[in-house]
Amino acid sequence: MDILETCLYVNDLLEAENFYCGLLGFEVYSRRPPRHIFLKAGNGMLLLFNPEESLKPGSLPVHGTRPGGHICFEMAQERLDFWEARFELAGFAVTRYDWGAPKGESLMVYDPSGNLVEMASRALWG
Repeated sequence: MDILETCLYVNDLLEAENFYCGLLGFEVYSRRPPRHIFLKAGNGMLLLFNPEESLKPGSLPVHGTRPGGHICFEMAQERLDFWEARFELAGFAVTRYDWGAPKGESLMVYDPSGNLVEMASRALWG
């Protein structure tokens, strides 16, 4: 079983789109400003919601919480140097954590809304 979708809550949809599409390279699947933007993320979907708008009833189910979530994207260990440099060039502070063998390293950065974005190899979970 794979993750079909996961949600993060963001303060600014355009800023989030610039981060997740412009920096990370995901594709927009659908937009419904000011409520949400849905992105294709590999074989799954990353749903980005405006927390205030997503609490309002409408044609879609109510979603709602506050920014401050966590997501981890699978990334080959050999690509972590590339991503670390890319984030730093874009002005984001990066934390690199070594989990030890055989798990490898993780790269962690906060998106503009304060969600923790992690990149790690599948070995992290065995």
